[in-house]
This record gives sequence, C-alpha cells and structure tokens, in this order.
Amino acid sequence: MKEASLTFRGFECAPERVQALMGVAAGGMIAKGDLSHSGQPYPRSSVRFTVQVDGCRIDEMIPKLFTHVGGLANAIATRDAIHPEFVEIDLYLPIKNSPEQENGYFHVQTIKDVAELGATIGLGIHGNEMRNP
Repeated sequence: MKEASLTFRGFECAPERVQALMGVAAGGMIAKGDLSHSGQPYPRSSVRFTVQVDGCRIDEMIPKLFTHVGGLANAIATRDAIHPEFVEIDLYLPIKNSPEQENGYFHVQTIKDVAELGATIGLGIHGNEMRNP
C-alpha cells in the first residue's frame, strides 16, 4: 500500500478551519492540547490530508497528492491563511525488499512545487505504524 500525505503543523486556528480552507476531508486532525495515547498533551495543532497512491510510481505520488488537495495553489493559499510552523509531505512506501520496492526520482517541476509550498519531504515505509500528525 502506498500513501502520500500533506501535513500542516503548528498553527493557532482550529484544525476544522484548515480542513474547511482546503475543501477536502482531512485524514487526521489534532488540536493543540489534545491528549496523546500516552496521556501527554500535543504541543501543536496539526492536520493531515492523505491519499492512496497504489499503482503510482514514486515520481507520480506528489503530483497526485496535490491533485487530491485541490492543487498546489490551494495548498499555498491554505498555508498563507494559517501560517503553520511546518509543512510536510510524507510518502509511505511498501516495506523494503517487497515486490513493490522501486528506485525513483522526482521531476524538476515537482521539486519546484514542493519548494514553493515550503514543505519538507519525508519517506516512510509501511510495516511501521504511521504516527499521528
């Protein structure tokens, strides 16, 4: 299973406002101060938007994520409205040495788009549980 997610982390508004600005259902929302599974309060609010990208090559994952969230311009407009501390793109790939494992690259335009959004890119593997945003 492959997934791509966009997370806004560390903003002052309600997570529901971020979801409304994006116009797409969030895959996870946490408000600053909500209690984690360990009982500790989260230090930052976060909202994560996730899309399944099975069948996509790694170079297609980020463009598909941008399409899912209404486009790069929509993600930038939301970022500008909420002023998050962090913007993160995470790509979750099958576990190492699986038949789905692949080498990959990102197109120059994808790199430019990620830079324009001011996001980091994280690579994770399934087999480890995804953490809450």
